[in-house]
Amino acid sequence: MKVIALYPIGNNEYDYLKLSLQSIKKIVDEIIVLIDHPFIDNKNKSIIKLLNTFSAKIYFQSKNKIKKSTVDREFLFQLGRKHSGTHFICIDCDEIISSSFIIKSNNILKKMKTGEKIMMRWLSTWKNPYFYRIDKKSIWSNMWKDFIVCDDIKQNYNSNYGFHEPRTIGRNDKLKYLKIEDGCVIHLQFIDWQSFTLKQIYYSLHDLFIKKENISKINRKYYYSFVDNLPKLKRIPCKWLKHINNNDYRNIIKLDNTFFWKKKILRLIKNQDIKQINSLNVWFNKFLCSFYFKKTNRIPKLPLFEKNKLILFYIKSTLQNIMKKND
Repeated sequence: MKVIALYPIGNNEYDYLKLSLQSIKKIVDEIIVLIDHPFIDNKNKSIIKLLNTFSAKIYFQSKNKIKKSTVDREFLFQLGRKHSGTHFICIDCDEIISSSFIIKSNNILKKMKTGEKIMMRWLSTWKNPYFYRIDKKSIWSNMWKDFIVCDDIKQNYNSNYGFHEPRTIGRNDKLKYLKIEDGCVIHLQFIDWQSFTLKQIYYSLHDLFIKKENISKINRKYYYSFVDNLPKLKRIPCKWLKHINNNDYRNIIKLDNTFFWKKKILRLIKNQDIKQINSLNVWFNKFLCSFYFKKTNRIPKLPLFEKNKLILFYIKSTLQNIMKKND
């Protein structure tokens, strides 16, 4: 058995990486990283220095490679196989595995069968690194994801999902669900809430201009990304974080990547007809409103028919959640 952690690293996914590496270093035999951009700048130099302290194998994705998402996960799996991996932990830079899994990981991984995947609770920290959502009001609560796979070399990776792609290679017909006390993955991206909402706006604009999707479909898809909805929160047990450096973890509350996402949004809409996004549910964002006003001399406003569609969607989703809760 050889356990390899596979990390895709995009343009702006460095800030939490040190914590993530701390969380998995004791349970993997090797760390393989695929970096999206091949150029070397100061930030890349610092991330490479960090990766070297964890003895990670670093690869760069071709600048000219055509891809549907930020990093080619299929190629990442091919690299893992070249390094003779049998078990792959597929984790992103803004995720940490709880220490409860570290204790039991060896026995759990040894018992896995070829093609089997481990589903773990994917907990969303919410504007604070020490609390996560436990309500059923949104897609960010009570989620599971296939973070670990025992490789079946006969199976391939399905890469036709764009930004919202699967983590692991192969079919999902052999799934093992872990109890939360046996291990979970803590997702940190919602701590920097302003950057997160800008990221979701970028995805919305990308789906409109690049994927040419229907506006109403986009609004429904990302609706819960923009709604805080007074969620019910629960404190993360201290024992889940005992393998993480306290100072490093505490400092993530100060992170602010809004400049990066603003720049990315402007680059995307630079040569587009800005009036096309008038019906997109993004006008809660002051930055985008200001940009729209400068271009059109009009204050943007979501049309009434789109607003009514979203209200109906919200009511329907809420009723469905209530019915599920009562079942």
